[in-house]
Amino acid sequence: MSASLNLNDQELMDLAEMVVLAATVSGSNNDESYAPQLYRWGDLAVKIMGLAASQPKLKKNFQFAEEANSYIFTDKYDLKAAYRHCLDEHRDSFFWQDLVTRLSDKILSESIDDETLEEMSEQERRQIMEPLEAALWEEVSLYGIDRLEIVLPIENND
Repeated sequence: MSASLNLNDQELMDLAEMVVLAATVSGSNNDESYAPQLYRWGDLAVKIMGLAASQPKLKKNFQFAEEANSYIFTDKYDLKAAYRHCLDEHRDSFFWQDLVTRLSDKILSESIDDETLEEMSEQERRQIMEPLEAALWEEVSLYGIDRLEIVLPIENND
């Protein structure tokens, strides 16, 4: 069975950007059980990028990458591409959300003994965590990491 899809040049460029976005995000997946699926996605990405690069009106946006044996966007195109902005926003948002969650978990585990923490219901934990996460989110929204301090353990050189 085979399928065909008729796309105009803009739709093909949009699809190429979507494929690069998906490939970039999936590239951080270290779970080997997904490797076959990710390889298929990679093969599909190569096929779509090659198709887009072969279009006369679009080829100026692509260059062949020898090391990857596939087409990639030119630096000029890549700098202004919508997928790049989406990816940057995703990374930024994910970073701050993950930081706030991890800091909240750490603060909670340091302020309550393990036994009490284990006995708490999810709702009880959320009652403590939500205001803590809100305060941390406000802090990083206003100051980023400027006021974050990391205290490293003192090395004992005995």
